[in-house]
Amino acid sequence: MLIFLNLDKNVKSGICGNVGFGEHLIRDEVDFAKHCDYIHYNPVKHGLCSIPQEWRFSSLHRLMVQGIYPPNWGVSEVLDMPGGIWDE
Repeated sequence: MLIFLNLDKNVKSGICGNVGFGEHLIRDEVDFAKHCDYIHYNPVKHGLCSIPQEWRFSSLHRLMVQGIYPPNWGVSEVLDMPGGIWDE
């Protein structure tokens, strides 16, 4: 699986093209899980909501119903992404 990550912290939303973005090949299930956590916690990190469950556009809601994420995931703690995933 190939995903694209914003590599340029100075790029503002609305800029066209792939400026500041790069590829990341998902290495294994652990890497996939870390990136899913990153994606689901990102609205909180950027101040768009106070807990991941408040972000109505998130796939987290579906994954909680399926039992993949617990209902209180990311509520009581700030997630620490190992391996510098926040900075990718």
